[in-house]
Amino acid sequence: MKKREYKSYYERNTLKKFFYIIFSPIAYILALIPKRKDLVLYGSMNGYSIVDNAKYEYLSSNDKEKYFITFNPDVVNSYQKTKFNVVYGWSLKGIFLQIRAEKIYFTHGLFDFFSILVMGAEKHNLWHGVPLKDIGPVTDWSSDNKFMLKIKILFYRIFAPAYYMTCDYVYCPFPSLKKNYSNYFCVSRPKIIIREQPRNSYFNDVVIQKKRKILFAPTHRSLQFKNFDFDLYFKKINLVKISNYLKSINYDLVVRPHPIDKELFVSFCDVNNIEIDTSLDLYESLSSYEFVVTDYSSIFLDCMERQLSCFLVAPDYREYKDRVGISNILDSYYSNDNFYKDLDFIKSKLVGP
Repeated sequence: MKKREYKSYYERNTLKKFFYIIFSPIAYILALIPKRKDLVLYGSMNGYSIVDNAKYEYLSSNDKEKYFITFNPDVVNSYQKTKFNVVYGWSLKGIFLQIRAEKIYFTHGLFDFFSILVMGAEKHNLWHGVPLKDIGPVTDWSSDNKFMLKIKILFYRIFAPAYYMTCDYVYCPFPSLKKNYSNYFCVSRPKIIIREQPRNSYFNDVVIQKKRKILFAPTHRSLQFKNFDFDLYFKKINLVKISNYLKSINYDLVVRPHPIDKELFVSFCDVNNIEIDTSLDLYESLSSYEFVVTDYSSIFLDCMERQLSCFLVAPDYREYKDRVGISNILDSYYSNDNFYKDLDFIKSKLVGP
């Protein structure tokens, strides 16, 4: 099998959605099969890789019998002889484990597994970062009127295996965001557990040496903004000027694109001689930066959890709010034009007034 890019795993076409709806009754029949006590499965990034909160939950757990499920054979091969017990999801063993699992933990949604097989397990949604922009029904079905929205919510409560946000428990690190999570996950109505994200708590006792580097990690735009002009976006935040100034004082700017936008960033950074981080897992190195710059990425709250300095730069705030939506935790912040103050602050520190 040829190695597939992240985007092809991330997207769910209409045919797949129809498949999950049609076979939902089978999912509920399989859910009646007795589960094996203490059998726990982990999954992330729609089965594409071993990353994010599920990775660090796996490393931190004391589960007696645990496996990481992936649908990417390249991952199975690359993780042989490691501390991860990785199983290919489409193998006979992988199918059997998904049917018999007592608990499952996932990051990007129920489709980190084959949802038809795991409905009988306790479904723990770690999620892939604390949302700063709106997620769930409010954005997925933003074009629907209130009546149609209620119909879809009811529909996916019945056909739960077809809905990627289906879960029994969802983990939230900040009590102030509990109401937000209730809205985001209103379809499956899971129990909200207040707990630090595994990808941050794992590094609480790890000493990481600081490097002379600044991280710029914007959220993705290519799905919400068709034909988005990245060159114009970078000019608005003076990315090249900041990078050149940092080099003059022996610092480096590292650009960390969202995996979906990777190709668009790589071409820009190559031309302008800017270092780029395209690894799937950022969290091992996050604490090594002097400070972090982002816009609407959940990395902002990761920095809060780790007590790292993080500044917000969002020159397209109003357009982004109209197209995608901003959670209330940041809306009041941005509405007061504080992001302009942060931008001016960064300019003054790095490139002069």
